[in-house]
Amino acid sequence: MFGLLDFAAGLGIVLIHNVWALNWRVLITLIGWLMLVRGAARILVTDTLMRLPKTVMRKKQFYPISGGVLVILGLVLCYFGYMA
Repeated sequence: MFGLLDFAAGLGIVLIHNVWALNWRVLITLIGWLMLVRGAARILVTDTLMRLPKTVMRKKQFYPISGGVLVILGLVLCYFGYMA
């Protein structure tokens, strides 16, 4: 189910906002392509992806790093979306 949602959201972003310019708008395009690939991977290779959290997600240092990256990405997109 999440694979279909990721695939649909990524496809929507890629179809509407496929901008390959050397500025901040390429971040949205990259997020769309990553969602599209992640959705396709979740649909096609489900068994392999189900084993992945057992190895990667057990490491507790993964959580603060991924949270920090997402906060920084969110702040950058908010700045360019609302201020610039």
